[in-house]
Amino acid sequence: MRKTIPIIRIIRLVQYINECNVKEILPLKNDIISHIQNQFPDEIYNVQLFNRDKKKIREELGIDLKCDKENKYYIDNSDQVGLLESSLDYYEMFSILTQANALPGIFLISDRKPLGLNQINDVVSHINNKHVIQFSYSKYDTNETEVRIIEPLAIKESKERWYIIGNDHQSNKGLRAFGFDRISAVTYFGINFSPKYSIDEIRAKYDSLFAMFDAEDKEVEEIVLEFDQRDGNYINSFPIHHSQVIETIENGVRVTLKLKTTLDFIMEIISRAWSLKVIKPVGLRLEVAKILKDALLRNQ
Repeated sequence: MRKTIPIIRIIRLVQYINECNVKEILPLKNDIISHIQNQFPDEIYNVQLFNRDKKKIREELGIDLKCDKENKYYIDNSDQVGLLESSLDYYEMFSILTQANALPGIFLISDRKPLGLNQINDVVSHINNKHVIQFSYSKYDTNETEVRIIEPLAIKESKERWYIIGNDHQSNKGLRAFGFDRISAVTYFGINFSPKYSIDEIRAKYDSLFAMFDAEDKEVEEIVLEFDQRDGNYINSFPIHHSQVIETIENGVRVTLKLKTTLDFIMEIISRAWSLKVIKPVGLRLEVAKILKDALLRNQ
């Protein structure tokens, strides 16, 4: 346990300052030290350790913890905050799991594991070096394999699968996502590229989607759904999308979202079909009804 405490302590320190900053509060150094001491009462936490942690955070996480003239702290590189929020949970869980050998039987790990993750390190290197890459890609709808040549720009996780996001080098038709579980034989194509999309543009594209795949013929819509109370509790504790607004109604909840009605989104809401009621848009209600009717015919 002692070996993992510095890692978890660093994570908790950054989380605390970030949570304060989100509330427009700049915590004093003494407040931070007191908070961390309360988190780890069996350890002594002081100014010396705080300064050491601050240095590690800058060098290992690339995050600057800065203070103003009143010695109040804030995270300087705000661009890192979104990545920070999504990565710290993974980092902390990894640190905790390193203790599992000493505590057998506590962690029951899922047997379902995404494929292709052994290629992520190489792809990260290609992204950093702005290499055009080539790989074999299996199409699940036709069981065909094709060679794709792309300009890799980012890596994204969605629903326990990992994807390369990049621009198709040959067609130049815009951003595309390719699942690592379908990719093999990743190689450098021999030329470099200048990125056509910024990370902010990539983030904006996926902000309007549930999961990964786009429907370019569709616009962002206001979607209103209703569920019973049980499903509502699950949806409230684990929102469908960041745009979600939930309100209590008689015998359940009403959920309002703003995004595109892609197939990934439809699959998500159908997973709660036993209580799902689509209020609007009408097109989504008709599409869900057709899918459920077809399923009924197949299973009679």
